[in-house]
Amino acid sequence: MAKKGHELDPESPIIEATLSFTYLYSKELNKVISTSETLLNKHPKFPWSIYALSTSYYLLGDYKKALEVFEINEPDLSQLPYLYEAYFAASYKSGQKDKAISLLTELLTKADENYIAKEVISNICFFLGMRDEGLYWLNKAYEERSSNIDHLKPFVPKKYLQDPDYLKIMNKIKGRVEWSY
Repeated sequence: MAKKGHELDPESPIIEATLSFTYLYSKELNKVISTSETLLNKHPKFPWSIYALSTSYYLLGDYKKALEVFEINEPDLSQLPYLYEAYFAASYKSGQKDKAISLLTELLTKADENYIAKEVISNICFFLGMRDEGLYWLNKAYEERSSNIDHLKPFVPKKYLQDPDYLKIMNKIKGRVEWSY
């Protein structure tokens, strides 16, 4: 359906981003990179393309390239809280832990001022090995009925995806299909 949508409206950035996410979910990372780079050339700073491109490099183990996506594109992080998660992970894995912690601090500060999807905070906590905090924020996301709570979790260590307390929260979501790298 994403391919058909792109054929019908090849200039729509959201349709092209959706296409790149179908590649991400099917683990065709080189197609994600190609599609996202093309989209960024047509629509600079488009947040979903920055996220998909950085995430793809991250999943390929090229953390420096994942970080470069943010340095080159300089996105407005407030447009998409998931950008914080990808930028945080790329910074942390690239050895820029101070930058990563400042991004987390900024995200938590913004969460006091504006709505921030709580699963983003949860995912970062799990990434850092902060299980109890991750579960706390995941439960907050569930309570808020976050629409993206069950989406892509490329930065959450797999051990948490099998944790009984994690599953207790996630299994409350009807029709949920767990997906992770």
